Amino acid sequence: MSAHLIVKLYGCSGIDVSVGVDGEVVGTVKVSTKTSGIRDIGALNMEIGPEITGTLAVDIPVIAPGLIEQPLFTVNLPKFWEYHWPEEEKIYITRWGEAHQTKYPTFQFEVPDGWKVVTEELDSAPDVIREHVELQNDEGLTVEYWDFPNLLGGHGRAASKAELTKAADSDFEPGYPEGTDEDYSYLGKFMVAKVHDIATMMGTIEDDWSPCDYTSYAVLPKNFEKEKVYVGRSGQLETFSFQYLTYHVFMAHAPEGQFTEEQEAEVIAMLKSFKVTNSAY
Repeated sequence: MSAHLIVKLYGCSGIDVSVGVDGEVVGTVKVSTKTSGIRDIGALNMEIGPEITGTLAVDIPVIAPGLIEQPLFTVNLPKFWEYHWPEEEKIYITRWGEAHQTKYPTFQFEVPDGWKVVTEELDSAPDVIREHVELQNDEGLTVEYWDFPNLLGGHGRAASKAELTKAADSDFEPGYPEGTDEDYSYLGKFMVAKVHDIATMMGTIEDDWSPCDYTSYAVLPKNFEKEKVYVGRSGQLETFSFQYLTYHVFMAHAPEGQFTEEQEAEVIAMLKSFKVTNSAY
């Protein structure tokens, strides 16, 4: 949309000054291959703003042969509206249903710059683990996703006692898992929970609890118990899982269980973005 002011010189040549509002959408939409769960969903840069152009307009070429229109200048003023989509460039999409070409609960979560997939396994232990994904950044933070059809049966020598508090609301909204007609909305609202291990014990004697300080984060129902005791690594996965057709874990860890404020904010944002998405089938 533009308005033109044309000033004529001797009725045959002049300047055409155009003032208008110019809009532009530039971007790409990408679809990944099936070899990785990280998808580039593309990017669109949209903007609207004023633009002024000037053109020498000649009805009769008396100045120079062949000169009919000659651009003189273009002025782009600051844009008054801009939007960049998406804010996050990449997402991870779980792959068990796609790999087996069947309808199955599929999840996605955002992957910030600086994170990479270090483990990506499907059916690594038949009938035990369906999918295991681990992402890591240069600071040693890890975010992991697990899917297992049955409880693991927590075992180990060391027991841990953890206190849970809500760190943020979760984008995950339970409903009907794909491929089923069972409604899991009874799970209620979800949260990103701060899991703070406050004590550990070797053996089974209650008096042997020793103080500890280890923090992790997990996606869990808001009505999850505020204190938990678990035994061993498998016990941790089983304890901080939620059932959505099968059992799922989405957790973040830091070296020695200690996060800086910036690290905490980054992993909470990743865990918060965890939600159901459509599968390929």
